[in-house]
Amino acid sequence: YLNRSFDISKDNCYHLVRDYYKSEKNVTLNNYIIDKDWLSKNPKIILDNFKKEGFNEVNKEEIKKDDVLLFKNKEGDLNLMLNIDDTMKKSLKNANKKIIK
Repeated sequence: YLNRSFDISKDNCYHLVRDYYKSEKNVTLNNYIIDKDWLSKNPKIILDNFKKEGFNEVNKEEIKKDDVLLFKNKEGDLNLMLNIDDTMKKSLKNANKKIIK
């Protein structure tokens, strides 16, 4: 999950989160098929499955190490970001993002 190149079909944001949770937390997340056409096939795949995987929405003030941030990029696509250290809270002070943990 660290030092890997982005590849939508095998090393996308979800796969990196999945691999991190397996390696660092010994938590197995399902392997959803996210390929280059995911946006047209199922644009809500992340939203549709994050609660099924045991994640919950929290306030940005509650973010902790190992939490996952759900956000939209400038194109409007959903993305995930890991809080691998506890410094993300400062960056999110004025942000309007959903936090899933």
